[in-house]
This record gives sequence, C-alpha cells and structure tokens, in this order.
Amino acid sequence: MVHRSPLPAIDVPVKALPAFLRDRGRDVPQKPALVEGMTGRCLTYGELWSAVRRTAAGLARRGVRKGDVVAIWSPNALEYPIAVFGTMLAGGIVTTVNALYTANELAAQLRDVGARVLVASAASADAALRAARSIGIEEVFVFGRAAGVPSFDALGDGDGDPPDVPIDPRADVAAILYSSATTGSPKGVMLTHHNLVANALQVQAAERMDASEVVLGVMPLYHIYGFSVVMNLTLSVGATLVLLERFEVQPFLETLETYRVTTAFLVPPLVRTLASHPLIDRYDVSRLRHVLSAAAPLPEYAAVRCAERIGCEVKQGYGLTETSPSTHHTPRGRVKLNAVGVALPSTEWKIVDVATGGDLAVGEIGEVWVRGPQVMKGYFNNLDATRHVIDDHGWLHTGDIGYADGDGYLYVLDRAKDQLKFRGLQYREDELLLTMVEESARRRESEQRLRLQGQLLNSVRESIVGIDTAHLVTFWNKGAEALFGYTAEEALGVPVDRLIVADSDAARGEFAALAERGQWHGQVQRRRKDGSLLWTDAVASVVSTREGQASGWIAIHRDVTELRQNQEMLQESHEQLRNLAARLMDIREHERAAFARELHDELGQTLTRLTIDLCWLMERLPKRLRSRRTEAIVPIVGRMVTAVQHLAWRQRPAVLDDLGLEAAIEWQTQEFEEWSGCRCVADLRLRSLPTDRDRDTAVFRILQEALVNVARHAKATRASVRGHVDDGHLVLEVVDDGIGIDPRQLTSPASLGLLGMRERARSIGATLHVGRAGGCGTAVRLHVPVATATLMEGT
Repeated sequence: MVHRSPLPAIDVPVKALPAFLRDRGRDVPQKPALVEGMTGRCLTYGELWSAVRRTAAGLARRGVRKGDVVAIWSPNALEYPIAVFGTMLAGGIVTTVNALYTANELAAQLRDVGARVLVASAASADAALRAARSIGIEEVFVFGRAAGVPSFDALGDGDGDPPDVPIDPRADVAAILYSSATTGSPKGVMLTHHNLVANALQVQAAERMDASEVVLGVMPLYHIYGFSVVMNLTLSVGATLVLLERFEVQPFLETLETYRVTTAFLVPPLVRTLASHPLIDRYDVSRLRHVLSAAAPLPEYAAVRCAERIGCEVKQGYGLTETSPSTHHTPRGRVKLNAVGVALPSTEWKIVDVATGGDLAVGEIGEVWVRGPQVMKGYFNNLDATRHVIDDHGWLHTGDIGYADGDGYLYVLDRAKDQLKFRGLQYREDELLLTMVEESARRRESEQRLRLQGQLLNSVRESIVGIDTAHLVTFWNKGAEALFGYTAEEALGVPVDRLIVADSDAARGEFAALAERGQWHGQVQRRRKDGSLLWTDAVASVVSTREGQASGWIAIHRDVTELRQNQEMLQESHEQLRNLAARLMDIREHERAAFARELHDELGQTLTRLTIDLCWLMERLPKRLRSRRTEAIVPIVGRMVTAVQHLAWRQRPAVLDDLGLEAAIEWQTQEFEEWSGCRCVADLRLRSLPTDRDRDTAVFRILQEALVNVARHAKATRASVRGHVDDGHLVLEVVDDGIGIDPRQLTSPASLGLLGMRERARSIGATLHVGRAGGCGTAVRLHVPVATATLMEGT
C-alpha cells in the first residue's frame, strides 16, 4: 500500500538555494537573521546576503569554479552560513565535515570528495593545515584569527560582484554531506539545489513556522539536520536563528531565556534535559512553544515529561541524509506519541516485506521505502551504492523498520542508523545496514586491532589463554601453543574443558573462586594435546564489564617443573602484564565501540527480522494452534530487541563522542538515577574544556565505575556529581550519603573497580582520591591536568 501526504503538493521554484533563500529575506533587510548566542554578535538579513555575495566574489578570485568543492570543518559559528551560501553562489559545492574529526579523518573526507578549499575554525587551524597539506590543498581559511592562516573574513574584503554562474537546480549538486548511508561505511550524499529547496518548502508546509519566531541552533550545522532543517528552514521563512557552538546545559538554558527562543529542533538527549534537569527551574524558558526531536527515536516518557514541564508541544520527525533530510514530520497541533509524523508534501512512502519485496498493509511491520523531490541525486563516485538503495522506480530503501497506522502516521521501530545516536551530530559513532563496503572496512579494522593485541600478548613468554563466560577459548597465544600443543586455529572457539582441563571438579572450584574474588592463583593439573598431564602454576583474572559483571577470564599457565629455572621469567612477565593492562584498556575501549556496532547491526537486525517473520507466521497460524504461549513469543523477541539496543548503548554511549564530556556526564547521571533509584544531581561547568577523546573516555569510565559503586555498595539515597575546570585541572567529584567505604578496601587487590579507576586515572596523568565524605558517605575526587594554553583556546 502506497501512502501519500495529507498535505497539499508543493510547487518547487526552479532556483538555486542561495537565490531561493535570499528572496525570502529580501523584504526584511534590517531584521536579525543570525545571532551568536554566547557573544551576542548579530547579522541582519541584509548583512548576511551582502557577506555571501562578497565571499562568492572572493572565492571566484581565488579560482573557485563551478563544481569545485569547498569543505567546512568547524562547530557552529556566525560565519558558517556565509561560507555555505557563498560557496554555492560562486558555483561551488559545499561539503561539511564533522567538527570532532581528527586530522586524519578530515584528510580522508577531503581526499574522497576532492576538495579544493578548506575553511576551518581557528582552534583547529594547525590540524587543518596538516590535513590540507597531506593531500595537496593550498587554500585554507579560518573563522576568526589564527597565526599563519588567512582569515575567512579576507574573502569578503575585495570589491566586485560574484560571478554569474548558470545553475541547473535539478542537476547541479549544492552540497555533499557524508552519511553512513542506509548501509555501509560513510559515503558522500549528493544533494542538489532542487533537493534542498524542496525540503525547506516541504518541512515548512507541516511546521508552519512564522517569521516572528526565534529558533535555537544547537544542532551542528555540519550535520544534515542542522544544515537543512535548522539553517535552511529558518532562513527560508525570515525567522531569527540563534547559534550555539556546542551543547552545554547552562549556556543552553541561558540562551533559551536570553533570546526568548520559541522553537527548538533537538535530539532525544536534549529533550530529556528539558524534561528532567534540575537547572531548568532557574531559568525562564516559557517562550519555548515548539520542540521537534529527530535523528533517533524519542522515548515516550521524555516527550510527555518535557511537554508538561515546559508547557510546549513536543513531537518527532524522520528522515535521512539521503532525503535532505526530512520525509515525515508531525504537523503542529497534530501530535501522536511515538509516531514520527505524516509524509511531507509530494512525498510517497510504503512499508515493504523485507523477504518478498511486496507492499504491506496498515499495521504490518516491514522496511520503510520513500520517494519524493527530496531524495538525493546519489552517492558521490559510488554508482553501485546508489543503485543499491534507490531502485529503478525511484524508491529509496531506507533500511529502517516500521509500520503505518490508519491516519497515515509512520512509526519507526528500529533504525538502521540507530547507532548514529548522534554520531552525525557526532554523537558515537556507529550504524547502518551492512554492505560489502562496510564489511570490508570493519574486517580491516578488526584485523588491525587483533593484530595489535596479538603482538602485545605474544610478546609475553607465558601461556595466555582467554575464555568467555561460556568457557569457550577466545585467545590463545604462542606460549599456549608451545605449552599445550594446540595451535590457535585448533583452540579458538573450543570449550576449555575439552582442551586442557584434566579435573572438572577442580576447574569448577577455580571458576567459583574467580567469581567470588575476581582473581585466582594456584597449582592445577592440565592436559596437553598428546594426552600427557602436567602441573601448571596458573594465575587467572576476571575481565569485567563496566557494570562489574564478568565477561570472561584471562589465565596465565606455566609448567611448574621448570619453575626454578623460570623464576626470573615469571617476574619479567608480571611486569609486562602490568604494562600490558594499560594497553588492553585502550584496546577494550575500541572493542566496546566495535562490539556496540556489531551488537546492533548483527544481533539487533536479526532479531528485528525474526520479529517480522514471527508476526507474519502468527497471522497465518490456525486458530486451533494459537495459545498464550505462542502469542507470548513476539513480545519476548521485542523485549530482546530493546535489550540489544540498550546493551549497545551501555557498551559505548555515542553521546560521549558526539556531544562531548559534559553532555555524556549529564546523560549518565540521568541514566543512573533512573535505574538505581538514587537521587543524582549534576553541577557541571566544563565550558572551557576542549575535546580530548582519550581523556574524556577515561574520565567518563571512572565516573561510571564510581556510580556503579554507589548503586551496589553505598546504600545511598542521594549522590552528587560536580565538575569544573580550576587552575589548569579538570576536577570531577562524586559524593554520596551512603555508609562510606572500608579503608581496607582502598588497598585490597580484590577491589577491581578501584584498581580499574586508578589505572584509567594513571593513563591520563590524573590523580584519584577515594575516601570518606565528611564522616558519612564516600567521595571520589579526580584531578586531571589540562594544558593552560589549550584551555584558553577552548574558551
């Protein structure tokens, strides 16, 4: 069944995007178009389009011609729209780059898209120059001022009009934004002027935004959500856009109050902030009337709580980078909880059986296909990938699973981009249906990771055996090959009791001791491949998840018949293992992220397919065979899908990569309060702290372990998390009102959580202190050195 929009079809003007937007702002030249929230800097519509024209002329003087690509690598800034529309007016193509990318990631995108010019933030000037030089880009500019790099403002200093470049809106590409696509690794999505103009008109038909409204621009403009919905839509109606460089709770709320923001386009974590953050009560956000959440499913409780607390309308929308981005939008005043809205004007969509490709009826679950003027031209330099997602009839196969109701609303149950979870925002990363390209890339990454791990562990001369909770061998180094006679190929994936365990009862005792104490040391009898027995000195340790539950064990075996000759070797191996622990911690962090992606993509999608097949089967099952037991199967699998998604988030929350440390801490404290029942208050002032992935990951993991200890051991009713930057240090403090900590636990080798926290702190040069808090409760204090120069750049 093909569904169509209940909204009237639109007439898309044959205009390039800058001309379309300039026409909309021509009648209000003195009205503020863009405001920089934290500084108050402002550009009127007249100033904006004057600057765009000067920038286009400047780019043309530097040789930018039709079809040349200009890359923008920056967080939100007042100059960002000028760079975007100036490039398009000069006939160029814009490619936006995630502001959290490393120089290597930046260089990869610049190389892939063939960029000719790079515009970056002043804070990233050095990295921008390195990336540009590595691939031969000569023209680099920065927003603001940076030593040795021309300012972007210099492009607009000259005289003259921009060139009159003929544009075919339907054929000519305006922007190439990178997306992980509906399948595979990131690809350049080619969006024409027609795509972007059409989508601005389509969203406005549902949103009905008034020119008097003030819109919050906290979504990154390098992401399609911020680029098209926030920036293009706002400027197309002549409203005012207030930009924030990044999300931090206090500046976010101050901006809502100061500028009397009426409309906010957000993502679920920010809606949840409005719903439950204690700081909300200190600010007047009563002018906020319209909140739209997109990029990931919004939990019903968060939508209801936010609407009630703020007194605003909270709704959802849906789309992809490949659809400019919006295909579905909830019209104002027509909210349905959990639905992502109705089709936008001139948009068709249907739910398709993933097995047969046939159309499904209302209420039946399948893959979402869409068709309309907002669908991309294709993937840049990737015709095969384009043909894979857009069929001969123009249908875009989204890879997302959902169903339609009788009113034409779409409900998305499982998103192929769910691991995006703000990766594009760039919340972490990863995310979509698998393709051969993604499989190849992931296989290469896995091989590199395993190769590094193998090199580290093979450098240890003892036998090292890793097993999971099912007692299957997961790692087998060269020492294990030499000691037991099995090759790694023979051992991996085999139950350890079929390989080397000689006494099953003794082995059960080992595992019981490991579960109780977290580590075990003793002499045990083992069996070689040839059947001979030997006594080994075994040291085993639990490998724990961040929740403190065992995910497996690592055991070191040595033949004790050679113990006297090998005492020096044993001491050496212990030192190596201690150094190895720090390296393994980093490897595990990467593996968690990869595991989270694979958990969602492999298991989650398989379970979703199982749900669809079970629904199909249940509809065709004869009544005489139906029972409570058979009807309970689908809900059980549904809960498994939810559990898999939750597990993927807990392995590596993408909000840490995409919104930064402060947002991640806010998210974690709210999560902790919900699952533990312990009241948790966060007071964070990390505005001047620049992003550092290794440091932020370590700090976040230490916070998680501290909160787990509060929930499991402290018997606390209240906890507080405070963070600030003071005298060149990031200071994080977690304090609870529980029973306190036994001093003996502070030095006990069985206190694996404390040991892990100290190891993480040491890896980033930080100091960690754990003790009593004022005679009652426990205080965990972390001091992380941060370079003063870096802090000044981040302010």
